Amino acid sequence: MKRIFLFAIIPLVMMAEVALAQDVSRSDLLEFKRLWFYEKAIKGALLNDGTAVFYFEETRPATEEEKAKRAQEFERKWKELEVRAREFEKKGEEVAEEAKKAESEIHKKSPFLPRFPLYAIVSGFFKEIVKSGMEIAYSLGKKHFINAPVVTKAGFMFVSSERIQTEFPVDLEEAYGSESWQRMPNDAVNIRVSADDRLVGIETEKGGIMLYELKDSAVSFVGRIEGTHPFGFSPDGRHMFVTMEKGLFQIYRLPPKRDKDYRFVLPEFLLVKKVRLDIPKRVAMTDVLLLERYLVVLTLKELFVYDWEKESLQRFTFGRFGGRSLLASSDQDVFVAKIDKTLAKVDLRKMRSYEFKMNHFDLPRHHRVYFHKLVSISPDKRFIAALYDPGLIPPKGVKSWSGSTTGESILFIWDLLKGEVMWQLQRRLEDITGGFGYHPPACFSKDWSYLLLNLKDDGVELLRLKIKGGAG
Repeated sequence: MKRIFLFAIIPLVMMAEVALAQDVSRSDLLEFKRLWFYEKAIKGALLNDGTAVFYFEETRPATEEEKAKRAQEFERKWKELEVRAREFEKKGEEVAEEAKKAESEIHKKSPFLPRFPLYAIVSGFFKEIVKSGMEIAYSLGKKHFINAPVVTKAGFMFVSSERIQTEFPVDLEEAYGSESWQRMPNDAVNIRVSADDRLVGIETEKGGIMLYELKDSAVSFVGRIEGTHPFGFSPDGRHMFVTMEKGLFQIYRLPPKRDKDYRFVLPEFLLVKKVRLDIPKRVAMTDVLLLERYLVVLTLKELFVYDWEKESLQRFTFGRFGGRSLLASSDQDVFVAKIDKTLAKVDLRKMRSYEFKMNHFDLPRHHRVYFHKLVSISPDKRFIAALYDPGLIPPKGVKSWSGSTTGESILFIWDLLKGEVMWQLQRRLEDITGGFGYHPPACFSKDWSYLLLNLKDDGVELLRLKIKGGAG
């Protein structure tokens, strides 16, 4: 059985040349043409030559012997979880004790006692949530863990712009475990490709990042790096960052192609910097970029720009807030999709921020778009591709509109020079908010010659682009 999931692959739907010729859209500046289409695949990454990269898994049912071993492993893991649950319950008792002290201070000034003491409510809440959660999780979790299929084959599928498919299996022992019962399929996969197409990072919900090298039409395993998303590569391909926990990042130096030790697990000396940023627990982190010398971290409240060579930090806000998305150009200008759905830019050389003149209300009402997720910038830096949720665009003529998410997104290209939309895709793409290790449903090649789209409930397709008189 070939499993269809994030970055999965299924047989390619070949499009007749007549149909392809009809599927062409033109404006004064842009034209595109569909090259191929996968009917039920979900997502993929895009290399600069127009090759799409998918990840697949083939499975079989688990044997009774494998189920028995999993049952033993589940019970062992469950005991560890029970210890952590008791720690959570103890924390609830500590919070309840603090509430009790606070109420005692209040009661010193009042002759009345509360009918329902806060400390009792807090303590009861923590105990009940732990008890109920553990009871539900045990039966459901054990059933899922024991009966999960066994991965028999997994790896990368490359599909070129000419529809040539090449499959590269990964070593199951390296990726899943030495014993067959350990090789359970992933519920989700997060994939990132370096800007020079040399490295592919794969993260699963099991933890850690598997690093692979693309070389001479082959895929070779580099090693597993501790960490989670967000993670990614610098534009020059020399460094990689991973997130260890909220506000804590590690930056690695990646060996050059000629390094003979490149094949082995990344040793400690390649860890060049640990960066700790003071991000409050209740403030969401929305995007992270690694540039040649800067780690740029965006939250809903502010933007952090850390020079990891000079160990200096700059912080920016845009109208007392941060933003939702980041995009860097090659000359170290960083664009920010602000909370108010408009666009800003930070010049990292001067460490100054600039906000584009676009009224918050005029942008969605007159242009019928807004900036939520920034996707790519054209090679000539004139155009920016971005995504928005159409459910948050007010209907024409409606003055008061709060909106409601549609669970889908629309791609548009904004002309920075003219300050207007130059093209908009009239097709719905996947959700803009995403889930585990969110990956945008639109990927451009570096030269904007190719565009990979993740259509809403309708597969993945590759387009050939041409921007007249500009990029592409």
